[in-house]
Amino acid sequence: MNNYKDYFKHPLDEKVYVTDDGENFYTYEEVINLAKGNVQYANLLIERVNGQSIETLIQDDLIEGEILYYKQQYLLTHGEDIEIINTENL
Repeated sequence: MNNYKDYFKHPLDEKVYVTDDGENFYTYEEVINLAKGNVQYANLLIERVNGQSIETLIQDDLIEGEILYYKQQYLLTHGEDIEIINTENL
């Protein structure tokens, strides 16, 4: 990644998803915050959301093992079993 602008696919204040009822929307910054700062995961959420709330999609991903919540952030696992190794005492 040579340029951070390639990583951020939208301006932070851009509406990237509007709920089906049209009453609520999410900005890119809000989705990044919901993704616990994981921009790659935020981009995947935007690509995949379809009718449900983004929070519901995140909960589904946690249940299905697509993400792991670790140290106040989401890690993409893509459904693979991930073993967290404690390196703090090495």
